[in-house]
Amino acid sequence: MKFQKLYAIALAILFISLIIGCSNMLNKKVHVLQHPLRVASENQNQYYMLPKGAALYYDDSLPEGADRFYVYINIEGSPLELKNLERSDLIIPLTAYPFEDKDIVNLVKDYPVNKKDLSKILNSEFLSKDDAQEIINYLQQYIEVHD
Repeated sequence: MKFQKLYAIALAILFISLIIGCSNMLNKKVHVLQHPLRVASENQNQYYMLPKGAALYYDDSLPEGADRFYVYINIEGSPLELKNLERSDLIIPLTAYPFEDKDIVNLVKDYPVNKKDLSKILNSEFLSKDDAQEIINYLQQYIEVHD
């Protein structure tokens, strides 16, 4: 009889936990990127890119005026080395910005792109005709030097 009561209590706790967990997932806010975002850390002059379609899960609004999001990434291949956090409140955030016209020109200069990507860049609404011409001139010079 005592075992049955403990079993019933354990099932009730599990059921309540599942309801709370599902409720929390339903209350999560998400933003799916319509355009890539450039991402940088404070210690680097380089930037990287979150692609269009990446899901950003809202976490918190900071007093400084920025919003904090989670990005879930599946790492394939060899596992990453994990270590315990020294402080539970230690967060080293990256900062994301929308691309500006000059960033798109530099992107083509700094990162390899395929023909399909280049076509999308040259036809994007963010690129002026002068910027597109700068990219074309850069690529022509690059081809001449590396041909």
